[in-house]
Amino acid sequence: MNTKEQLNKMKIGEIKDVIFSNGILRSTKEIEKIDGNKYLVHSFSSGWEIATLSQKEAIKFIEGEICLTELNWK
Repeated sequence: MNTKEQLNKMKIGEIKDVIFSNGILRSTKEIEKIDGNKYLVHSFSSGWEIATLSQKEAIKFIEGEICLTELNWK
């Protein structure tokens, strides 16, 4: 199942872990579906930060095409 299919299967309010690894370090973020095409990414690296993404952006984030520093954290 590809990333888009996995995101589409999520229910509103459902949260899943996204784990990134470079072979030495691991970083876990949470992605939450807030409506049909909007997602929140939760990061706890520097307190609790949240970024809002469209489905297209969420796919790029999960697949490593968008870096954490490129997100608009609040």
